[in-house]
Amino acid sequence: FLRLETLLREEKVFTDNLLTKEKVAEMLGTNRTYLSQIINEQTKQTFTQFVNGFRTKEAVRLLSDPDNQTPLKAISAELGFNSMTTFYSQFQAATGMTPAQYRNKVQELHKNR
Repeated sequence: FLRLETLLREEKVFTDNLLTKEKVAEMLGTNRTYLSQIINEQTKQTFTQFVNGFRTKEAVRLLSDPDNQTPLKAISAELGFNSMTTFYSQFQAATGMTPAQYRNKVQELHKNR
């Protein structure tokens, strides 16, 4: 499981929008069934939920920079989300705000310093 987390966190393979269980299992030298099982045992999530969690954390990091003006659509694509809808719903589930609301809040807080 640590190798999987390292692969996602350090090599940022989650940015590949065509990332599959099969690809990740191959990178780790295991099979997709075992990969799914270990993710579920450790996190109670599916492979997709787990990967989207890494994508969302990276989106929060990027949007926490008040100087980052990259369009949300570009951030979504850059992080491997297959649609803006998925990006927005995952981001909102994690933060309680849409990406646009989050960015506005960060910029507002930065201005008031």
